[in-house]
Amino acid sequence: MLDRWGTTPWRHQALLISLIVVVDVLIVLATIGGRIVLPPEPPAAIGVGPSVRVTPSPTDSPPSPPNGSASVPPTDQPPPTDQPPPTDQPPPSEPAVPMLLRETFDDLVMGPLVAPGWSASPDVESFTVAAIPTSVDRSARLSAPTEGRTATACRGLQDLPDRYTLQADVRLSGDAAPGMLMAIEAAGRHAQIDWSRESVRFLDGAGSVAGDVRLEPDIWYRLSVQVDVDSASYAVAIQDLSRPARVFQEDGLTLRDSAPEAARLCFSVRSRTTAGLNIDDVTVATP
Repeated sequence: MLDRWGTTPWRHQALLISLIVVVDVLIVLATIGGRIVLPPEPPAAIGVGPSVRVTPSPTDSPPSPPNGSASVPPTDQPPPTDQPPPTDQPPPSEPAVPMLLRETFDDLVMGPLVAPGWSASPDVESFTVAAIPTSVDRSARLSAPTEGRTATACRGLQDLPDRYTLQADVRLSGDAAPGMLMAIEAAGRHAQIDWSRESVRFLDGAGSVAGDVRLEPDIWYRLSVQVDVDSASYAVAIQDLSRPARVFQEDGLTLRDSAPEAARLCFSVRSRTTAGLNIDDVTVATP
């Protein structure tokens, strides 16, 4: 009787205690579960390794390149450039013009001009090296005698081709009288420029043609003569070096026949009282 009634209350008590413990455990778990911090929402795309591609949202900025690296354009589109594609060939260059004669007079000693190929009349004193326009940039000076005679200076030339260009800078000074200014003879052909107070005249076959240009004293002019022996013609250009935009041209002039002597270039000045002609930068080139 005692054992039966004594054990039954104990079993009830044990069951009650177990229920209490279970309830306590559940309460503790519920309390702990309420304090768990959930992770934020994952990004739009998640991946690992070099093959990862992240798709930014419209408000995100584009990803920056790694430090020390530059943006690389897509491989299927060449980078834009304003330069022409590279080539192994060098750019074409202007062909050099063969120079047959070049006289600057800068390396000659000032005083009577003594240089191979040049001759002067009436004497060597009429042809000198002068410090005009400067002592460094010198020129040759042809001075006419005071008694009204003509002074002439000539330069012998080698055989010239059928086409060539003669060029010289000239400057008149003093009281120069009308007369021949410059002439060239080669291959039995003759071209000539005469100077007068009214206008320059050009030899044209057996006669002459007046050009609409006048040479002023103490001004440098560049004379250019293009000769074509085959067509027996030549053209002249006269440029005012103080106003380079002013260029006079005369085309279609006829060469005059001359004695088949050695080629030469001549300058001349004549005076009533005193006159001078400065000559500089004489060139003969082809064509």
